[in-house]
Amino acid sequence: MMKLVSMSTGKNVKLLLTFLFFSMVGGLPASAKSDGTQRIKELTEVCSLTEELLQEYILLGLGIDAENALAAIEKNIKAVDNKLEHLHAQFSRNTDNNAITQIGLHWNAVKPMLKEEPDYVKATRLKVMVDKLIRECLALDFKVAKADYNQASTNYVKLSELGILSRQMASVYLLTAWRKEPPSDSKHFHEISKEFLQELDDLLSSPAQDVPKSVKDILYKVKSELRVFRIFATSNSGRYIPSLAKVKSDRIKKHIELALKLEEPLLK
Repeated sequence: MMKLVSMSTGKNVKLLLTFLFFSMVGGLPASAKSDGTQRIKELTEVCSLTEELLQEYILLGLGIDAENALAAIEKNIKAVDNKLEHLHAQFSRNTDNNAITQIGLHWNAVKPMLKEEPDYVKATRLKVMVDKLIRECLALDFKVAKADYNQASTNYVKLSELGILSRQMASVYLLTAWRKEPPSDSKHFHEISKEFLQELDDLLSSPAQDVPKSVKDILYKVKSELRVFRIFATSNSGRYIPSLAKVKSDRIKKHIELALKLEEPLLK
């Protein structure tokens, strides 16, 4: 009798190990993969929209394309609210529930400031708060992506991070232009651009099955846009062209959005 139990137990262990193996190499149930993909995409959008909101707030304060900036702020606040509400429901029974709750608390502090009359001091405070929210949002996004056991998921988040970093560079430049004083944030700008290039080169060196040639072609365009952006953004001429910073940031955003669409099928 003991021998039969031992054999049965051995078979059960073997079956369990087989299940775990296929789960780790991509054999997760379709519903689990779908939930993971949805979380990755929505977290990515929350991270990106929050940085975009900061830039729109600064542009509104500078009086650049004010009408569109105000409309974008109202639209994107609603979008972040909706996505966070959905994410709270998805994470409610998940071990990462505390992380999404904390991101929600950061957002609740940021949101009312975005609705206030813009001024430089508020903008600098808002930038610190937004940076913290995005750090925690991206950390959770990468964690969910890595749990998906699909390199394409991590690359998807990296692509979105490029868009965020490009807007962070623009925000640093725009704040300097708003202050109209000799730049003291050039070191910060260089740190962000260095991180941007590291992430970009990492994606460009990835295997074709993880980052297709069509995506890499777009990333080379992004690299060219960044090169021009860095030249005028780090100039010591004392002249600032915030409208050009917006143009470059918007171009990079469009490139990244297209790259994300091309990378998205690899998530499934």
